[in-house]
Amino acid sequence: MKAQSFCEEFVAGRKALVLSTLDENGKVETSTMPFAIREDGRLYILVSELALHTRNLLYLCSFERAETVVSGLLLEDEVQSEQPFARQRISFQARVAHLQSESSEAQEALELLKSRFGEIVELLSGLGDFHLFSLQPFEGGYVKGFGQAYRFEGGFCNHLRPARN
Repeated sequence: MKAQSFCEEFVAGRKALVLSTLDENGKVETSTMPFAIREDGRLYILVSELALHTRNLLYLCSFERAETVVSGLLLEDEVQSEQPFARQRISFQARVAHLQSESSEAQEALELLKSRFGEIVELLSGLGDFHLFSLQPFEGGYVKGFGQAYRFEGGFCNHLRPARN
């Protein structure tokens, strides 16, 4: 199996991501959350204002700028990893956008989340403190194992190339 196929299979098998955001003082907050993924690689998260990462995302998206970027990580489960030093993972940079609940993209995102996680999504999305965000990965790295590190651009697993200089 080629690296591309391994990478795509790895992404498809993840249900949660680790996300790092910045607050207004530049302090980093790292957290984990469930996500759904669209066919084009766009990720959707539904998160509560009670969480620091949500407040950071709302703050970042409040600026009128061309790009708001966050950093994310998809990890192989520790139990499945035979060697922690070679743990399979994808690190990525993504453009983030706050989705308005009445938009067609928000409705599509909620359907994807609901199909993946069930009725809890309908309950949470009806609460006033939950917000929906899209994350569009645009570059990152994929580590399959020792000596198997790759870089990508334009979305998960796209145009994989060896990470060596």
